[in-house]
Formats: sequence, structure tokens, C-alpha cells
Amino acid sequence: MHHFRILSTFLFACVATTQQPGAPKNEQELDRQVAQLLVTFARTAETSKLPSRARMAYEQILDHYDIENAAARAGLGWKKVKGEWQQGPVDKLPADAATTPQRNAVTTAWVTTRKRAAALHRELGIALFATEERTRGVTQFERALWFDPDDVKSHEALGHVAFEGFYGTEEQVACAQRRRAILAKAQEVTAMEPTIEALTPNFMPGELKPAGIEFHGARGKHVTFWAADPRLAVLHAVWAERAVAMLDFLWPAERKSRLDYFPIQVRWVVVVRDEAERDRLLEACPVTTGGSTLSAAKTYGGCAFKAAAGQAEWIMHTPGSEDDSAVGLIAKRCNPAFESGCSEGLVHTLTYLLCGTVKARYFIPATRAAGGKDELDRDPTAWLKHIRQLAETEADAPLVHMVRERMERFREPVRAKAWTFVMFLLARHPDTWPALMRSVGADNQTEEEVATAFRTALQREWAEVDAEWRSWVRVGSRYGMASGLPQ
Repeated sequence: MHHFRILSTFLFACVATTQQPGAPKNEQELDRQVAQLLVTFARTAETSKLPSRARMAYEQILDHYDIENAAARAGLGWKKVKGEWQQGPVDKLPADAATTPQRNAVTTAWVTTRKRAAALHRELGIALFATEERTRGVTQFERALWFDPDDVKSHEALGHVAFEGFYGTEEQVACAQRRRAILAKAQEVTAMEPTIEALTPNFMPGELKPAGIEFHGARGKHVTFWAADPRLAVLHAVWAERAVAMLDFLWPAERKSRLDYFPIQVRWVVVVRDEAERDRLLEACPVTTGGSTLSAAKTYGGCAFKAAAGQAEWIMHTPGSEDDSAVGLIAKRCNPAFESGCSEGLVHTLTYLLCGTVKARYFIPATRAAGGKDELDRDPTAWLKHIRQLAETEADAPLVHMVRERMERFREPVRAKAWTFVMFLLARHPDTWPALMRSVGADNQTEEEVATAFRTALQREWAEVDAEWRSWVRVGSRYGMASGLPQ
């Protein structure tokens, strides 16, 4: 019986999307046809126990096609009371309970639905262009691309540029080209061999001496690392200098003379090999607790503190991850004003570009630093797969929420979005990304304040940026492929 239900769901999904309506003659006819396509898809999703996917379709109907559509209103929890629609409690809407085969069937149905909706918009756009109704036609082509970002005819009608099999606006093509340049620079930086000066324990900072541990130093141009094992100090110093070089490339040249450019904030870092060495350091050198209690500091994977030479820090050694650890540290400290979800994304972006990893993060409990388990494996391939599944149904955290995610409780699905969004942001807005990251993520920032920050920094609405990121990150995206994003 179970297999019969799955097969029935799949067949229903196929049949529901095989009846293609004729080309619409005007906008009113198109609205009816697309609304019906979306209702049919929503019914498929509901039958397959995926009401969240149905609600996505219903929202599109109300936003773009039929504000009074009874099926869409009902599916979103609205009820008609005395002739007027009233929103019911959102928390009472049904939750998803689909099996994997059911989810796959709904995904297949959505692919077919959006292709056919795109075709309806495209055909009407062509007809409107033929009668010189270009403004109305442009609207149709733009909606076609919302449903199918790879619709070549719509791109051509809008005068979009081609690059590496991708059609897009000049800004989008520039984004793809910039990301290719970023990837090439990352390879160049990874091959760098910076000059590192070895320092004996005699030059150890005074703050470390009470611990009675012989820390050896490795001094690069920007920061010095200390470790009981001199090889650890050198490894961290090498990767830190590479990270600074990569950040220098990413940072807009015209902003380097302003206050938002800090190649590195920390003067020296001590790497502790294990919990015993960490505890010995914290107990003998109270300044290294950074103002926290001793018991609290022992739960951290690292801690910043004030030293005589300036800002200093200790970090827990993660065997085999010296590169990720050092690069992540530089990304964290490049600007003290970057305190939002975008900042966490910058850490993961820099470690991914240079090391191919996504391990470092801002808030790291000692158990995590020692290799504890996360909700998602710290594997970029798994992260990309996960965020694509969410983005396909717009179930990812909206940007207006992502940027306000707090470091101490950063959820893993939001982390995956922050990583991919910042990869996109650096290429799409290479001159203004620092301005955005400085202006979002403050404590108690409202959604409207975030929206204003996007308008001010990027001259765009956050929802528009979010939609373009989804078209870039999705599976099979020609935009993503032209940008060198793994598929």
C-alpha cells in the first residue's frame, strides 16, 4: 500500500503538469493560466505532504496573479468572514511530513511547472514586443526568468549578454567574471611562500612567561604566532599571511584608505595544543581569560585579550586544520565592525577559497574546537547540497533574517547560506560589500533597518538580491556554472 501511494503521488505530479494551456492572448488570460498551473502544483504538494511547497505557490498567486484566489487564500490559512478575508494563525498551518520519494516527486512537478509558466510569460512577451508594447513585454520576460533563469529567448529579448553559456545582465556577467578572477587569485595566493622569521622562546611575550611553557615564535609581516611546537607556529604564520594577501585583493581599492579596512587586528597569537596546555596557560596567565571567569574561558576554543603589544589571542590547535584555523582567524579580525551573519560567511568564504574547507567560525566552544560534532558536517560539498535543497523551495533563511543571526547561536542551515551568499556578494558587489557588512547585523536591528542598509549600500532591495542569489546557487544554474561554482 505504501508503494502504491508513492506511485500515485508521482503519477499525479506528472499528469498535473502535462496539460499545457495555449499561448495567452493578454495579461488577464495569462494570469488565469499561470494561477491554475500553480494551484495544480500546490495540490500535488499538499497530496505529497509538503504543504510548505504549496504555500510557496499560493504566495506567488496572490502576489502576481490573483489577489482574491480562494484556493490560494485557503491554503495560506485565510478565511472569509462577512465577505472579507481574515488571516488565520500562521502557527496552525500544517507542517511537512513527506517521505524522500514524495519530496522528489514534488521537485519534479515544480521543475515542469516553472518551465511551463516561464513559457507562457515568454510567449506573451514575444507577442507584446511584436505590437511595440515593449514595457509590458519586458514585464513578461522578467517573470519568465523568475520561473526559469536559463530561458535563453527571454534573455535575448531583454538584451542580456552571453558569457560561458550563461545569459545575464552586464552586472551579472561581470559578477561571473569577477568570481573567476577571485578563484584564480586564490590559487595564486595559496602557492605563495611568505617570509617567516623564527623566534626563540627568549622573545616570548611577557604575558605568556608565567605559564612556564617554552613557546616558539614565527613572525610574518602582519602577525606573530607562538606555539610549543615551532612547526605549528610556522604553519599558522604562513597561512595567516596568505589570508591577508587574499583579503587585500578582495577589498575595494578605494576603501582601503577608510576606517573599514584593517588587514589584521591581532598582534600575536598563541596556539595551545590541547586542553591541558590551555588550562595551564589560563591558570598561570589571568590576562588570557580576556575578562571572562576562568571556568568560562575553559569552555572556549579561543579568546582575545589585551597584551602590552596590543591585541592578542589564544586559539586551540585542531590537528590537520592549521591552514583553516589561521585563515579563519584573519577573516574574523579584519574589521571589528563586522558582527553579523555576513561576517560568519566571510570566514567560511576565505577558508574555502584558500583551503577548500569550512571549519573555522566565530563562536567555537572547546568541544567543537577539539573536533566535536556539528548539525551539518563541516564539508563544503554537503553544505552546498543542503543550501540548494532549501533554496529550491525558498525555505532558506531570508537575507533580512540571516544577517541578524547571532554568533553564539548560529544555526547550521543559516551558516551554509551565509557562506554561499558572501561568495556571491564579493563577486556581485565588489566595490560595496564592506559597506553592507558594516551596516547590518547590529543588536536589535529591525527588518526595516536591514532593508534600508541594503538600499544604502547596494542600491537594491534585499529581496531582489536574495532572489538573484538563489538563481546563482541553485543546482544546474548557468549563472553559477559561469562563475565557477561547483555543480
